[in-house]
Amino acid sequence: MRILYVVRGLNQSSGTTHVIVPLAEEMARRGHDVWLYAVRKPAGTAELLPDSTLVHTRIFEMSLPMNHPGFSMGFARKISREIHGFDIIHIQAVRNFVTWWTMRCGRNAGVPYIVAPQGSYDPWVLGQRSLVNRLWDRRMELSLLNHAARIQCLSVREVEQVKAVGIVAPVTILPNGVGDATRASEREKEDARNTLGITRDASVILFLGRLHPKKGLDVLIRAFAQLQVPAMHPLLLIAGSDAGSGYAQAMKMLASETGIGDRIRFLGEVKGYEKSLALAAADVFALPSHSEGLPVALLEAMSAGLPVVITDACNLPEVEKSGAGIVIADGGDALQPLLAEAMRRLAGDAKLRQTMGMRAKALVANRFSWKRLADDLTDLYEAVLRTSR
Repeated sequence: MRILYVVRGLNQSSGTTHVIVPLAEEMARRGHDVWLYAVRKPAGTAELLPDSTLVHTRIFEMSLPMNHPGFSMGFARKISREIHGFDIIHIQAVRNFVTWWTMRCGRNAGVPYIVAPQGSYDPWVLGQRSLVNRLWDRRMELSLLNHAARIQCLSVREVEQVKAVGIVAPVTILPNGVGDATRASEREKEDARNTLGITRDASVILFLGRLHPKKGLDVLIRAFAQLQVPAMHPLLLIAGSDAGSGYAQAMKMLASETGIGDRIRFLGEVKGYEKSLALAAADVFALPSHSEGLPVALLEAMSAGLPVVITDACNLPEVEKSGAGIVIADGGDALQPLLAEAMRRLAGDAKLRQTMGMRAKALVANRFSWKRLADDLTDLYEAVLRTSR
């Protein structure tokens, strides 16, 4: 098959990027002719590109200095001219010029396309939308989404969300994937902590992801402030970028105001070796998010053998069912004390952490590996092509 993947942009801090890049590489390894188109992010954004020996990647320059829509005449001309040359198109995320134009061209050319909204219709996200943005959803994108060969949802909950906004195209549930990671040995954990300047006896809780209000980082900081158990030596590592929004500084101020600034370390954006160090140094992964599709950082942490504390908004009920961590209901005044208690429980019980961490790693290996996802996507693409001929 000749497959085209399309995404607004490719950058290190984007969970969508960490889905589409390894997915494109895996499909190329299976002998498919794989292409990936995106529009360049603003200067200073750390890009993450696929292996050039596997995937044909084209990054187009923006034509207007507006980051979010990603308007690019070069991209528009290229898609318009070449879309007939692809068997199938897989679009990641919505609400930008890049994905909107691709859907429009695919519909007009009769080339089947699959759209993965990646959590874009979560009620929390919709609640942040302006009237203009809501009109865009309904007037500009809805008809194109309903023309899609499939809508790829990440969970049963996302199926409900997609239907609630009026999307009636056929739906397939396929989760995000993650690569296999090695669980850190005690020696590797000690080495990672030495590198990061963390004491051996610290109880380290890791937040990894984009620094954004929807991630519940403010709740995490306030809940962490309640861990007043000196013997635990609790330390919160916060790894991620706010993309210049100023949210990171606001969270640093919150940490200072709550009197725990000395027990919180902001690592900034981490990638590659730096990310491996953070995961190896941690005892527990925490993500009290208000809105997610299926967070890649969570899957990465589980693959590294970390027990997790998450909200049900992370859309991974399997964590609770398999005993891989603790899942808390999002919303309401109970979230903060429940989060604090969950972190206290895991931080204070090494045996429980080990058991849950092993279950987390097994869950990811069995359900969320790239091999499993590529197998399922190959079946989906073939089924779409059979019905579109």
